[in-house]
Amino acid sequence: DKGLEYCMKAGLVPDVYIGDGDSVDEKGLRWADAKGVEVLGFSPEKDWTDLQLALHEAGRRIAGATVLVTGAWGGRFDHLLSAVFSLTWSFKWGVLPMGMADEKETLLFLNGPARARLEFYERPYDLSLLSLSSKCEGVSITGVRWELEDAVLLIEEPYAVSNEVLLSSGVKCGMVDISVEKGMLGLYLNFLSTGNRKRGLR
Repeated sequence: DKGLEYCMKAGLVPDVYIGDGDSVDEKGLRWADAKGVEVLGFSPEKDWTDLQLALHEAGRRIAGATVLVTGAWGGRFDHLLSAVFSLTWSFKWGVLPMGMADEKETLLFLNGPARARLEFYERPYDLSLLSLSSKCEGVSITGVRWELEDAVLLIEEPYAVSNEVLLSSGVKCGMVDISVEKGMLGLYLNFLSTGNRKRGLR
C-alpha cells in the first residue's frame, strides 16, 4: 500500500500492488497505472492486513517463494508485532520468510532444524535471539560475547537479548555461527546506535 510510494521514489517498478488504498496517494496510483503495475485492490473493511494478503499471494504465485520484508520497522507496535507473526504464519501458505530488514534493523528467521553463518563487515550494536514459536530447542551460537550451546528458549522468557559480536584485533569482520534444532528462531540485529555506545573491539 504505502510501499508503492517508496517504490516510485526509488524508481523500482513492482510487479503487483496489493492493498486497500488507505495509505497511498493518487499520484502513486497514477504512476503504477502508467507503469502497467498489476493492481489487486481490497476494501479497507477486510479481515487480513495488506502484508498478509501480499504473503498469501506470493505463496499462491510462486511455490516456495522466499520473502524479505522491508519498510515494516517503526510506527505502531501492534503493526510491527502483526508483521513479525504474519511472516511466521506465511509458512502455511508455502512461503519461506527470510525476515525483515532495513538500514537500521534486521530480523532473520531460522525454522529448525536450521544453521546459519553470518559474516559482519559492519558490527551490529546488538544481537538478540528471540523464540518466535512457543519454544526453540537446541539453540547454539558462537562468535558472540555470551555463547549458548544446546539451549532452550521460550517465547515468554526472552532473556537472550543484547549480545555482542566478537571482533579480533586486525580483523575487519566478525563471524557468528548459529543453529536451532526445533522451533522458529528470530535473530535480531541492531545497527542503530543509542546513547554513547561504540563498536569497540573485544
